[in-house]
Amino acid sequence: MPRPSTQGQTNRHTRAALCCVLVAVLLGGTSFAHAVQKPSPLSQVQRLLPSTTVALAFVPVRETMRESLSGLLNPEQKTEALVKRLSKLSVDRVGLDVWAADTAVPFWCEGGERGLIFLGDFGARSLRNTDRRLAGLPVITMGDGVFLTKVGGALVVAPRAGIELLGRVARGDHHKLLGTRRLQAFRSGRESLRGDAVTVYAEGTWIIRSLSPRTQLSQAKSLKVVYGSCGEGRVSLHALGAPEGVQLFAGLVQEAVGVLKLQHEMLLETAEGAADFGSRLGRVLLTEVLHGLVSSVVVETQEDRMQVRFSLPRGLSLGGYTLVGALLSGSELDLPGLLKLPPATK
Repeated sequence: MPRPSTQGQTNRHTRAALCCVLVAVLLGGTSFAHAVQKPSPLSQVQRLLPSTTVALAFVPVRETMRESLSGLLNPEQKTEALVKRLSKLSVDRVGLDVWAADTAVPFWCEGGERGLIFLGDFGARSLRNTDRRLAGLPVITMGDGVFLTKVGGALVVAPRAGIELLGRVARGDHHKLLGTRRLQAFRSGRESLRGDAVTVYAEGTWIIRSLSPRTQLSQAKSLKVVYGSCGEGRVSLHALGAPEGVQLFAGLVQEAVGVLKLQHEMLLETAEGAADFGSRLGRVLLTEVLHGLVSSVVVETQEDRMQVRFSLPRGLSLGGYTLVGALLSGSELDLPGLLKLPPATK
């Protein structure tokens, strides 16, 4: 009986080997693409901030800044030409193009340290024309106790305490945010929020103690995290935690809504009694703003979570963009005053 030919077996083995190689390449290519994918803003700032971070906000600025600039120009003028001029001025002044920022990240920490982190492709250059060093970081004084520096690949604008804190983190002298329960809490809401909106994350205990300082610490700890988004004038806030913590936060929200309703009623009663036209006009406008805000509030509470939805006038909802735009344009601002929050109670 003739022996079976080995040619067919060889071909089959060859095809099988090629399939294995192809699968390996595809899987490896997928892993490589995933590895080089740009990290999220939250992943980027976790390497810069300490474990004491209690609140973060992420503000997309690139397109908004261009829209704001286009509003200053005549229709026939090109926004990109102005951006190029501003970029050149920025490079000449500080050595970097601050207009390359695509996300602004205000941050707050337990010790009261705060500031703004700008994320974007700023290149590997160092700052130019620095005038001093804080916590080992070369900084540019922006006035009123506010400084500009570069930490890793990010730009930071902050008061002295914020710069010094980030400097200690960069040297490894402070525990970082990575791997902490707080970071996990912030991440818990990231997937449910719009990527093109302003998003905020706050540690629940800090929020409760800031809004209601007399609340017992054991009660405040039962709220895990508050997170939300603001886009196109619509705000959505979520609270997660134990039932007692969620109910406590819901009560504070209802109390705030009640105060706004009372203020609206008082304005209705006193609007006609204003002494001059300007005061009457201001009260009428404020009355309408409060009416729209209060009437839009919707609160939905479940056992371990709560959602609050309401609308903001366009002028108010763009407040975060206005702040970031002024900072990027180099305006002198009272940053500590603008970022002032109630002191955290430990």
